[in-house]
Amino acid sequence: MATERTVISALAPCEQYGASAFVPAAKGIARFKMLDGKEFAECYFVGTFASSALAILVSSAIREVLVWSQRVLAAKVASRQPDSWSDVDEVERRETLHCEMRRRG
Repeated sequence: MATERTVISALAPCEQYGASAFVPAAKGIARFKMLDGKEFAECYFVGTFASSALAILVSSAIREVLVWSQRVLAAKVASRQPDSWSDVDEVERRETLHCEMRRRG
């Protein structure tokens, strides 16, 4: 059960929902003989669906939070203004050094 959620959680952020469908399918094939009982089959399918849906939702939510935080951080870095003239001088010095290094080779 935990392995199933782990595999689905690893595939969901990559948007590989088709590949994650093979996990419950393989699990169903492995337990094919046990699915003869109607009550077990119902509990099995509801539990597998709930587990898979939860894994997809949680991993997709984590992915969205990470993407959002990366965008916020990138926006802050892009909009950063030099705090003082010494910062401007340091940036110019680094750019000059970088250009000289590129020319040398």
